[in-house]
Amino acid sequence: MSGTQPKPAGAEWRLDSNALEQAKRNFRQMDVDKDGRLSESEFRSGLGMLGMDESFAAILFAAFDKGGDGYIDMREFLAAMGVMLHPNDVKQQVSLAFDAYDLNKDGKLQLDELKAVIKSIFSAMYSMGLQGAAFGYTEESAERTAEDLFALLDPSKQGFVTKDDYEALATTHPELIKQIGLGGGGGHQRSKRTSRVIGRNKRFSGLVPRARKSGTTVSFGHEHWELVVQMMLGIRISLARVADAEEEQPLGAEVSPEALLATCTFSVPTHRKGRAQLIRFKDYAPRVFLRIRALFGVSEAEYKLSLGPEQILGELLLGSMGSLSELFSEGKSGAFFYYSNDGLYLIKTIPHREALSLGRMLLRYLAHVRANPHTLLPRYYGFHRLQLPNAGKVHFVVMANVFSTERRIHERYDLKGSYLGRTVGAANADDTDVVRKDLDLKRQFYIGGTRRDALIEQMRRDLAFLREAGTMDYSLLCGVHYPRREEEERENDAAHDAEGDERGSCGVDGAAADGGGGGGG
Repeated sequence: MSGTQPKPAGAEWRLDSNALEQAKRNFRQMDVDKDGRLSESEFRSGLGMLGMDESFAAILFAAFDKGGDGYIDMREFLAAMGVMLHPNDVKQQVSLAFDAYDLNKDGKLQLDELKAVIKSIFSAMYSMGLQGAAFGYTEESAERTAEDLFALLDPSKQGFVTKDDYEALATTHPELIKQIGLGGGGGHQRSKRTSRVIGRNKRFSGLVPRARKSGTTVSFGHEHWELVVQMMLGIRISLARVADAEEEQPLGAEVSPEALLATCTFSVPTHRKGRAQLIRFKDYAPRVFLRIRALFGVSEAEYKLSLGPEQILGELLLGSMGSLSELFSEGKSGAFFYYSNDGLYLIKTIPHREALSLGRMLLRYLAHVRANPHTLLPRYYGFHRLQLPNAGKVHFVVMANVFSTERRIHERYDLKGSYLGRTVGAANADDTDVVRKDLDLKRQFYIGGTRRDALIEQMRRDLAFLREAGTMDYSLLCGVHYPRREEEERENDAAHDAEGDERGSCGVDGAAADGGGGGGG
């Protein structure tokens, strides 16, 4: 084992204790022969579907193997993951990405090297099933994409890109790198979209990375890594399929209830433990949810980039991990919650009985959303099912995250209008991640007379819908933000990060996480 190697330059393991322990478990899970280090084949197997393309897996492996001995030891793995998972470690993340893509290690990124990287990413996406004109992951498209990105990175036309050049674009216009590096539905469409992105790059000036949301980011080696990638892949393919269906019959045209409720079933690849196989993915009523997303003003392009596997690969161009974040249920259902990397969406696994109930009320839900654009009901954006080998069927829904905000949510309440057992207890009273209950609410909220009347009227309409649907177990989810407290927390976080920089070793990030939720249901 190469544990005596010097610590990779700039590696800071600023993970909280849970993330650090999870990263160690991920390493041990990938270490099949239990020799305390990962060979390239073990690492590629642990990547799951991302490892289906050998060249892409080799580039990632080199980014972790800082010692260059052909193996990744625990220390190297934790150092790399510590950089990739830390929300504010932008400079170190960019350095990690640049070093990985500088294939000949001369400190300069050449156009041929960038082409090789983009081709490997596109090849990985193609191997995952994103094939055809709707996705545009072709060799020709990869060439053009690399040329577009290189032009942005090398505006002075010196013929190469330095780490400082890469860092300058990645820190001021990160979305340019992410979007340029994604497939886009064929050559001509890609060229036009790239031009629009370049033309409006001032929009991203000074963009500050958002804090990572609650939960543990699901990354390589995690027991649910393959499940998460399959969810993202299935959603991405289903969006392309419904878009094709809508081209034949425009959105404003009359569609029969039978056509609206029609399901779509297809296969998605999986690569569990190095073995490729197909699993079944079912998309429930995709045309209903397309209309619901439109009613709530959700952009289809942004939706697919938030939830599709392109999110993972786009973030890897910036040296960060951009998959879903996992949270265990705080309720009685035992469901899993996954947040999208940008915090906009929540994926929740649901039991079969709840899936049946949602399916029965879909058309009424669509009508209610049309009549009530400010409804307080959960905003359902998708309804899907995976058929997993040896694990049965997994139903899940995609919802809006009502706590997606730049402001920290200091208190969260799940209010049912009941007092029986409705408290989290004194032991959890100061925990900002705990969802409080009715008896824990000690204050009233003043929102003004007009807003109060509008809120009560909307609640009456929503409750009438729930009664008609025969739904009994519902509640109101409420978040509270304290501006002054946030200012103090930012000062404390800055001091903590400065202390971590001086230590240069493994520390615990004690910043309070941004709360999240999916709406009262």
